[in-house]
Amino acid sequence: MKRKGIFYTVNGNYIQLVATSLTSIIMNIDEKFPVDIIIVSNDITDENKQTLYEILDMRKTQVNLLFRMPPDSLELLLGDVSNIFDNVVCWRIFMPYSLEEYSQLLYLDSDTLIYEGFEEIFGLLPQDKILGVIPDFYFFAINEKNSSKRGYFNSGVYMINVEKYIQKNSKEELLKNLMENFSEILYVDQTFLNNTFRGELFYLPLRFNYQKDDNWLNNWAILEAPESSQLFIKERANIKIRHFIEFGSHSMPWQHIEVRDQFEEYFWNVWNVLKEYRVKKHRPIKSLKMFLDPKKNEQIINLLERICTNFKQINFLDTDIAEGVLLGKYRIYFKSGYDENGGQQNGVIIFDYLAKRDFQLERFKTNFTTTDARGDLEKGWFGDTLLEIFEYIEQNQ
Repeated sequence: MKRKGIFYTVNGNYIQLVATSLTSIIMNIDEKFPVDIIIVSNDITDENKQTLYEILDMRKTQVNLLFRMPPDSLELLLGDVSNIFDNVVCWRIFMPYSLEEYSQLLYLDSDTLIYEGFEEIFGLLPQDKILGVIPDFYFFAINEKNSSKRGYFNSGVYMINVEKYIQKNSKEELLKNLMENFSEILYVDQTFLNNTFRGELFYLPLRFNYQKDDNWLNNWAILEAPESSQLFIKERANIKIRHFIEFGSHSMPWQHIEVRDQFEEYFWNVWNVLKEYRVKKHRPIKSLKMFLDPKKNEQIINLLERICTNFKQINFLDTDIAEGVLLGKYRIYFKSGYDENGGQQNGVIIFDYLAKRDFQLERFKTNFTTTDARGDLEKGWFGDTLLEIFEYIEQNQ
């Protein structure tokens, strides 16, 4: 059975943005949703590849990360027009021919952020359509009284039915068409895709490519396009993919210092999660046992060892959970309760803040029963104690 894929096309100038977008995927994707993420680039460094691989370690998911080169033949043929437009913008047009092993592909620009539930987009494209698209907000608004022009879509986010895409035109036909018409195209990839697949499009809800900020909405759209602005406001309440599109001087989050709205706040929150994770992951933290007095902390050592025994995939005496707690990714609680026969059970709940759900819910028996905070999940006694241990490690490494 063919898999689903998400792909970016990028050069080194935008790798920071791709890393931020990828982080938002890992933070929000359904952990049971299998998907490959393909990064298409011809100048990405091995160091940056390793960093991108490590982002997947933030949370257990079914995401695979792959790297592909753009087609060599395409680079050679487009070389003589590289002074007119960046070849990178054309890679997305031709990549489906190099990714035939996928049933569906979601293309994302590097300046996108993902919200919880975005994977719903894979179930919306009908089998008889080639592309699932979202109108360009600006063209949608200015053509409020001209419905024939409102369908011009933005190519920063779109779904592809790979089999039908390839059947529609050969790669050679697409390339010939592009070369013959590129001088007359307003936005090379976007206008070309609009012209080529007209009549083969399925329009997705605006929330899957929400393109403008509140300043644009409140100070322009509401005044100039009141009907369209109501649709923007409605979709704003349930955004799945936020796409930052430059519309004025220094309008992108990384082009100014102040944080202008909730979308920019989310961008910097994701950015900080990525950067802090990288710092902590490459800061050497030694085993907990090296910093614990065996006699004074016998109970906590025994409990940690029991955790290691019961959670085979997690090694609490290594660095992963220590870093996760320090970063605020995990909160670890001691819990006391009763089994179905009325017997007391003591154990641990690990809450994953990035996933907004329990990371592991299995319980196990332990002799660690002397705490006054048994069953008090809000107080989080056990988590606070571990934090003190990890802080001690940080101070003494």
